Amino acid sequence: MRYRKSIRFAVVGAMVMALAACAPRYLDASPKLPEEALRFQAGYPQTFDRIVRTLEEDGYAITVADRERGVIETRPRLVKGDDAPGGPFDYRTFLSIRVGGGWRDSWAVVHVLLVPGYPRERERVIQHLQEGTKRP
Repeated sequence: MRYRKSIRFAVVGAMVMALAACAPRYLDASPKLPEEALRFQAGYPQTFDRIVRTLEEDGYAITVADRERGVIETRPRLVKGDDAPGGPFDYRTFLSIRVGGGWRDSWAVVHVLLVPGYPRERERVIQHLQEGTKRP
């Protein structure tokens, strides 16, 4: 009788452990975050999906949207010199966003990489390279 109870307890414990292993793993809701971290009063899944949707609506092409790791990254997006801060440069904007949280609240840290370039510089370099490869 005692043996049956311990087996039953072990089976139930193994089932609970298996279910816990299958549960989604979200990043810690309250790590030490930098001051620029954004905080949201929504659960992690909703916040992650809203960030992806908002970026897409803003014209960013998403290259990575890994919910399990809490990582969102975009393709470079061209910002023309007229719209860019600082004047005559064109910028390529890359975003890398780290998202985490729990069921009630969440956070995001946004890293923006701006790569300036002169307008039409890429085309000039490509043309120069093509002309250089045509020489014998």
